[in-house]
Amino acid sequence: MAFGPQPNEPSGGPGGVSSNALERWREHSPRGDGVEAAPTVGMPRRRVLPVLVLLVAVIVFVSVPRLPPSVCFGDAGDLQLASTTLGITHPPGYAGFVSLSHLATLIPGVDPAYSVTVLCMAIGIGVLILCVLIQVRLGVDPWAAGTIALLLTAHPRFWMNLTTPEVYMPALAFVTGAAYLVLKYAQGGRRRDIYIAAFLFGVALANRPPILLLLPFFVTGWWLAARRWELSGRPSAKSFRVILGCAALPGLYSLGYLWIRDTPQTPYNYLEHYDAEHHELPQSSAGWSAKLERVTWQASAKQFHYRVGSDWKGVRTKLRWLRIQLVAYDALPYSIMALLGVFGVVMVFRRCLISGILLCGMCIQSVLFICMFRDVGQAADLMPLLFALAVFGGVTLSTLFPINGDTRRKFLACALMIAITVLTVFNVPHRSKYGASLDATAFLKEIDLKTFPQRSVIISTWTEALPMLYEQYQLGTRSDIKIIFARPENWLRMTADFPSTHVFFVNKSSSFKDREVTRFRNVWRLVE
Repeated sequence: MAFGPQPNEPSGGPGGVSSNALERWREHSPRGDGVEAAPTVGMPRRRVLPVLVLLVAVIVFVSVPRLPPSVCFGDAGDLQLASTTLGITHPPGYAGFVSLSHLATLIPGVDPAYSVTVLCMAIGIGVLILCVLIQVRLGVDPWAAGTIALLLTAHPRFWMNLTTPEVYMPALAFVTGAAYLVLKYAQGGRRRDIYIAAFLFGVALANRPPILLLLPFFVTGWWLAARRWELSGRPSAKSFRVILGCAALPGLYSLGYLWIRDTPQTPYNYLEHYDAEHHELPQSSAGWSAKLERVTWQASAKQFHYRVGSDWKGVRTKLRWLRIQLVAYDALPYSIMALLGVFGVVMVFRRCLISGILLCGMCIQSVLFICMFRDVGQAADLMPLLFALAVFGGVTLSTLFPINGDTRRKFLACALMIAITVLTVFNVPHRSKYGASLDATAFLKEIDLKTFPQRSVIISTWTEALPMLYEQYQLGTRSDIKIIFARPENWLRMTADFPSTHVFFVNKSSSFKDREVTRFRNVWRLVE
């Protein structure tokens, strides 16, 4: 078995067309000044499988001990809590990710929050596997490709998303999976590959709206691939309609999920908590038009629209930040790989035009969104750029370790991956412990919800409220306590809604000027 069709292997043409007719069309299809439209390298699985086994074993060995053991603060806790309760996260809701993660929480005997964390790590390992497979299709020796995949984990941003439950790694997995299947379609002509690719791209787009910037590049790649396999020289209308339907299906599911789950009865509904503080949205029970407004507000991430847009000074600041991220001062191996990646761009385009378009599209999408977003470092979507540079670096490395190199070069490529494996194992203890910094276990022990008076109200920031809500919903601890999250400047104003009630604040805010608060164990109590 091989990952791509071999020279003497019939491809089994799409649409019932004979393979001989397809080969005749393929021979006369335009290639463009000697540039290959699709990858032409096939690789026996027995050569790639040992690399993938070693890669997975190393990543599991170094990352599992550094995963947070239970619920987390911030965005990670938001995803865990929504996955456990089939709830709604902060915009755009991440309905697809939440639904997928919810399946992991059903594993008996495992803490649901930890299950979500492990799932995100497993998805990250899938991204590394795709990194190897795409490189192999571009002519990189499997062992050299595995070396590049290991170096990718040296970047702090990739390592953080590998060891914490976040939405960026699943989004990258769906995008890279779609890109890989486009390449498979370009090489083999099987329409099912392009249909699945469209579906995966739709999942990524439905959960991460900035993925829309990648759409022109994927459409171009699909168009060039279709020209190789459609006898008319252009994609058929039927194929286009099926692709459009596959891409739109995840978006329809996300909208339906938000419509159904956006109710006060949903255990964790971000919209209900947000509107309790800001009063910007109509009630979900106020009719269809109100429900539509709420779903549109959520799906379009309207809450964060004010962060989009920047002047030239801001763009320059972000580009400087981006340069620091790429040439990471605390990840020398990745910095070297990123520099190699710059030289690999031309090589990728010459080996496979479609690969060059898709990978450069990932780079451009990342840079554009970073420049468009006001807050440097927040939701920067750096991951597609990191992935593309890794592949470019691998193709550059293939000048030393080509896929069909002699025995001596294959041995050196194997030795290089083993050396990087050892380096990774010894380097991991010195990397930042992102999982430990997000772990909310100690915080929950200090708060100890069981010690609060009956029907108390606890007000905190969104970050700190998530673990407490998780303990309520998952462990059933003190369901009589009402937990509210809001900005500190709004805490005192919101207490007016709870007269004659014990009100507690997790932290002491500078806005407590006209009201008296006293210490109550590890929190602050409002004195009436």
